[in-house]
Order: sequence, then C-alpha cells, then structure tokens
Amino acid sequence: MRVLIAGCGYVGSALATRLVASGHTAFGLRRNVAALPPGVVGVAADLRDPSTLTGLPAVDALVYSAAADGRTRESYEAAYLHGLANVLAALDTRALVRGVLTSSTAVYAQEDGSIVDEQSETQPTSFSGEILLEAEQLWRERLGDRAVVLRLAGIYGPTRTRLVRTVADGTASASGDRFSNRIHLADCAGSLLHLLTHPAPEFTYLGVDHDPAPLRDVMAFIAARVDAPWPPAAAAAGPETSEPARVARRAEGNNKRCVNTRLVASGYALEYPSYREGYPAICDEYLASLRDQS
Repeated sequence: MRVLIAGCGYVGSALATRLVASGHTAFGLRRNVAALPPGVVGVAADLRDPSTLTGLPAVDALVYSAAADGRTRESYEAAYLHGLANVLAALDTRALVRGVLTSSTAVYAQEDGSIVDEQSETQPTSFSGEILLEAEQLWRERLGDRAVVLRLAGIYGPTRTRLVRTVADGTASASGDRFSNRIHLADCAGSLLHLLTHPAPEFTYLGVDHDPAPLRDVMAFIAARVDAPWPPAAAAAGPETSEPARVARRAEGNNKRCVNTRLVASGYALEYPSYREGYPAICDEYLASLRDQS
C-alpha cells in the first residue's frame, strides 16, 4: 500500500515508521523533509500554499494529520480547513481506497463527567472543536464511504515531558478534579495503521486509552515515579499559578469520560492501556535528561 501522510509531524512520523516496517510505502508531506524518519519518502510542501502541492504522488490511501501552528482561529482554519481543502484539490482522490483524518475529542462539549462515545452529541463550544467538526464534514463529503475519522484525546509520549517536569520541579497544582482523556503516541500510530488496513471501518472512532482519569491522579502517579513531593508546594499558592493548572483551565470544557469501545471492538489492542503503562518511560526520559545536564 502507498500512503501519503499530509502533515507528517509527531503523529504522522510515528505512523510512517510503522508503515515502512510493515512493508508499505510511506510518503511524508511536510515543509522540512529532513526531519522525516528513515525509509519515508519526503514530499516537501506547505499545506497552506497550493502552489507547493503540485505533482503529488499517486497513492492508495491518504492520512491527514496536520497540526495548527498556534491556538488561534486563524491557525486552526489554516491547518484543518484550508490545508485539508488544498490537499484534496491537489490529489487524485478517485484512486484512494481509504482516507483517515485525525480529529479531536474537542468536538464534544460535555462538561458533566458523562461517558462519551461516537454516538454522543457533537456541539462544540470552542472554535477549535467547531473547525475540526467542519473538517470532518468536508472529509466525508469528498471521500464518502472511504472516509474515516479518528478523534484523538490528549497525545503524550516520548519527548513530551512538560507535565513530568512541572510535577518534578514542584510547580504543578494538585487541583484538577475533572476527568481528562489521553492516548499514547504509539497507540495513535497503531490505531491509524489499523484503520488504514481494516476491511470495513466505520466513519468515526474515538482514539483514547482505557482510563479517563482526573489530571490530579495522573500527576500524583508521576510524582511517585520521579520521587517528587505530592501534593506539591505550588498547591498552597492556589490554582492560578502553575502550568498544569493553566492546562486544566484550558480543558474546563472537557470534563468527560471518552470511551474506546468501538475501536477495541474493531480489533485494535492498545499497547498502553492507561497512563500507568505509558508515563514510566517518559518519567525515565526526563530523569535521564537531568542526569545528562549535571
């Protein structure tokens, strides 16, 4: 199978590595192709500039996994709407047998801690959720029954050590009773490969692990792993002072428990079922970086 990954960054590169290892041909479209993993065929282009998208390779499948450059409406529209429309216009989509779009659980606005699945109401209250839902609709309009959408929760994995750092250095807050949802990078890539090769996928899937949990519980687990005091001293200063508290505030419209029943039922087995399996290696990575600096 020949697969074009448009927006071949953190998630796309992880998928591309698996495609190559499985004997497929992976084309990675990004501005800096020197950053692509070994074995991936580089396609140097800018999703926002149609003039750079001429001569795209003929492929069997398309994965669109772009990321916004910032947290503004304009950045999201450029990545998820204009960029998507540009690729679909430049590529001969008639030859595609499958297209997978990475979206987000931001399309859901539930705030009461309720269980959310693919059948739950999508009435986003943020511009990011609105734009992503619009992108999903465009995806389905253009690809029909060949279209698949994977709605990912918060992605964590190698090199993403910010949360670990704030817990370790005591700037975290012990607040965060709301449910949070996450998925390890390995399972982002694994589920995308699974959906690319599934004989009869459904249109939408939730890309989350088995354990939605309050952010406070995740941070407490990390603290034990890196031998940091818990609760941290920053907790006494109030919830407005620490970086994880600011992260929690940005997610205040996201108090929901997303479930992966459909993805699991389709035959996918998670490599990291929860943060308990996923965060130890990231904690070790952070601790190793401290030793290297000393």
